[in-house]
Amino acid sequence: MINRNIMPFAGLADPHALVENDQIYIFCGSDKSPKTEDTWRMDKWCILSSFNMKDWKKIGEILPGDTYIGDLNDNCWAGYILKKDEKYYWFFSNKNIDIGVACAEHVEGPYKDVLGKPLLPQGFADTAVYDPSVYEEDGVYTMFFGAGRYYCVELAEDLLAPSGAAQPVQVLDAKGRELKTGDKSTVFKYREQYYLCYGNQYAVSKHLKGPYLYKGKFIGGGHNDVFQWKGHWYICNEFHDTGIFYRGIRVQELQFDCNGDVVIPQDDSEDTSGNKQWDFTLGNNNWFLTDYTDVHWDRSGIRVIPTEMRGIRSPVFPGILMRGKMRLRLELEWSGFSEMLLLKLEWVDQTGEYWKLAPGEITIPLEVRQDQQIYCCEFQIPQESGLLRKISLTGTKEGRGELRLRQISIQHA
Repeated sequence: MINRNIMPFAGLADPHALVENDQIYIFCGSDKSPKTEDTWRMDKWCILSSFNMKDWKKIGEILPGDTYIGDLNDNCWAGYILKKDEKYYWFFSNKNIDIGVACAEHVEGPYKDVLGKPLLPQGFADTAVYDPSVYEEDGVYTMFFGAGRYYCVELAEDLLAPSGAAQPVQVLDAKGRELKTGDKSTVFKYREQYYLCYGNQYAVSKHLKGPYLYKGKFIGGGHNDVFQWKGHWYICNEFHDTGIFYRGIRVQELQFDCNGDVVIPQDDSEDTSGNKQWDFTLGNNNWFLTDYTDVHWDRSGIRVIPTEMRGIRSPVFPGILMRGKMRLRLELEWSGFSEMLLLKLEWVDQTGEYWKLAPGEITIPLEVRQDQQIYCCEFQIPQESGLLRKISLTGTKEGRGELRLRQISIQHA
């Protein structure tokens, strides 16, 4: 792994890379707030830069008000950056509605919406028109887009219009049956073979527009982009850094075996696992109070006076799959008389649009006192498995002591 988190706790997603003179640029979406609980609210796009893929800085941003989307919308979903004839073209999603394009003379901007309307409008193809990916070959630029079933269309020479109708891109299994895909495709060519990637799956073809043969598991994580730098292949992708609605970006080398199959590294990780640790001596980890106000943080951890109505909580869906017996460990400091706190865990089924489901809840009484700093407990949800929605810690009385929370970890028992 080159960089497990290029900007921790910054809420970045949908990365797309551009390499120029050995400098790497990543264009990405910005998740609006770690307190979001209902959907992906993205209020701008950010432009990052690095010379070594380890040290990154923000050099620019593109606002929805710079485009036909408008100022009041959090619709800055995935896009794609490319350079042609000394101009930079940013193809962007207006949520899952349509696709636009903005241009700039310099990589850091400013970017101008040259059309003032969608490049590919809603209804352009028999799929949701969003999540563009562009592949150039012999001077022809082909855009892939959609979800469930991808479509592609060649762009006009100036890249500001489609040059024809969209056509479907099939992904087939070994028996020739068409498979349903995810959203946000990535297309690249290695040796004489085209690769179509989506999430942690991929397919290959001898022809750019398919059909593609499903191969199997790709590098774990969410939306991704593949690029070359100094003679090596790399992938940047998003993962649930803070949670499902406030994400992070990582970068790692992409390797192939002698047959051209993608090599899955031993330290590959999915968006969900059974283990996670929050170290509050390093930062607040985007936790906040149960009344949605900000926590007080210093190097000793998060400080709060818990009451029956007010405590501390995590953002939703931090990427923890609970299965069987789980163990929770807390490191904290309590100032005051011994008191009973309530540790609550919410969970949902891992199915479909799980973030919309009504959660189940487990409440664990936790007696805290001044002479104890480590607290451990075990629990089990009343079904085979489920996704952790959130953790909260509240009081049972009216502010009789101060809590300094230093660390929480959860793992399979």
